[in-house]
Amino acid sequence: GTVSYAGVSFYDGDAERLFFGKTGGNGFWGVDGADLAAAVTDTVGPTNDVEYIVVGKIDISGGAVTLWIDPVIASGEGSATAAASTTIVAGLHVGRP
Repeated sequence: GTVSYAGVSFYDGDAERLFFGKTGGNGFWGVDGADLAAAVTDTVGPTNDVEYIVVGKIDISGGAVTLWIDPVIASGEGSATAAASTTIVAGLHVGRP
């Protein structure tokens, strides 16, 4: 069957702070979370029975999160087109506050 969403979530207690993957609302690749300026999605989503390399980057000092689908890893970050990218507005941290 069709999966409504799939990805990786980061939680602070019971609150989802960040999500990378196939979003639930529209089925497209995207990033979402309470600490982001906005939820951002690509215009395409995954196809059933296809494997993907999903890469998410959290740039705390740069204040951004970015998602890539099937990037050519050996080519480096600058050569890949991001599926979704948005800014961090507040609260997202790594480790304990």
